[in-house]
Amino acid sequence: MYHLRKPEIKLRMIENRKKLYYEHKNKIFDYYGRICKCCGEDIPKFLTIDHINNDGYLHKELGINRYKEILKEIFNGLGNKYQVLCMNCNFGKKINKGICPHKDI
Repeated sequence: MYHLRKPEIKLRMIENRKKLYYEHKNKIFDYYGRICKCCGEDIPKFLTIDHINNDGYLHKELGINRYKEILKEIFNGLGNKYQVLCMNCNFGKKINKGICPHKDI
């Protein structure tokens, strides 16, 4: 593709992709709420989308835009597979066999 060789076009495409990524992410947070379901953290930069069934690797393996895919599932009534967690709870859940360490306390 010849037009991608032009740096200004490539930069514009990257910016558009980034903008769309954040639009999708914000719609998801609007749907699920902007607070960690486990500990109540509400600082946006700490929040992430968690796969309740610990199957997030499937999206990575497919190499798809995960937020776009999640939005499709929400609009098709399949949004019950996700929740908002802070990064600490999400990572804690990952290393603690699917259970956030807060739940052990």
